[in-house]
Amino acid sequence: MPVSPSNRRQWLAMGTALISLSCAASAASTTYPSKPLRILVPYAAGGASDNIARQIAAAITGQTGQAVVVDNRPGGSGVIAVQALQAAPADGHTFAVFDPSVASMNPFLFKKLAYDPERALAPVSVLARNPIALVALPSFPAGSVRELVAHARSHGDLSYASTGNGNGTNLAMEMFLAGSAIQMVHVPYKGSAPAMQALLAGQVPVFMSDLPTVVPYARSGKVRVIAVTGDRRSPHLPDVPTFAEAGARGVEIANHFSAFVAGGTPPAVVEQLNAVLHKALADPRLQKNFSEMALEVSPSTPQQLQAMVRDDSEKYGAVIRRLNLSID
Repeated sequence: MPVSPSNRRQWLAMGTALISLSCAASAASTTYPSKPLRILVPYAAGGASDNIARQIAAAITGQTGQAVVVDNRPGGSGVIAVQALQAAPADGHTFAVFDPSVASMNPFLFKKLAYDPERALAPVSVLARNPIALVALPSFPAGSVRELVAHARSHGDLSYASTGNGNGTNLAMEMFLAGSAIQMVHVPYKGSAPAMQALLAGQVPVFMSDLPTVVPYARSGKVRVIAVTGDRRSPHLPDVPTFAEAGARGVEIANHFSAFVAGGTPPAVVEQLNAVLHKALADPRLQKNFSEMALEVSPSTPQQLQAMVRDDSEKYGAVIRRLNLSID
């Protein structure tokens, strides 16, 4: 029996509806993550980024049952890790834990950077943050920011230690010096451990350091913390004022460790990973371990992380240009 044109249209419409329902059901049944995840870290094992990644990995595995591999890709000031991220499928199963250097400092430190942060990286969430601390020995004559400014103005050869040229501790100190209209001699070290030892040995009078390095020495009374960066006090040093509280503006930055996926990852996938990470950050064991590392759990939306990256870029870029710093 021949099928009339109107009946044919009805059958086609019904078939299309059934296919749509089938696809929707299939999509709804697909869970995320659907396979093992990989976390890229731009530094060798043992550092803060690596420890954070491993805590996140353990929490995700415990909550989803999926294996999570931490893949350390050190070298090139994060460039190698970024390239590995770009080479991975943009399906949310590979992400990286970066500090501000990768997205907010490298574009100004490299004359020819191998990636465009705005295109290569898609922000997912802040994971943890910690301020940067200005420390001195208890015997140092300046115990506050105002006293340090006065002391620096009367001692033109005063020096400070940092954990390296062009990194966060160096740039934070230069923000403070510029805002206070003082000068100090920069003495860079290859990491926080040798810089702290130099301070303890009296080789440098003050040291701008990441907080996890400082807290044990501060609690034991071996060093005095003069101020911390950021817009709020650290819960690990609640009696220490921020630079802003102490009268020094322009040092409202804080070190943060954040998750990024490759640019071009679908927004829906970014939101799925964001939800998984937020659930992992709520894990009590992870929160306890972060606290022991002097880190604050600090989940965010992708949009909030993007705004933070742009704000950091503006502040760090201004200092890098003023100092004419360059890596290559």
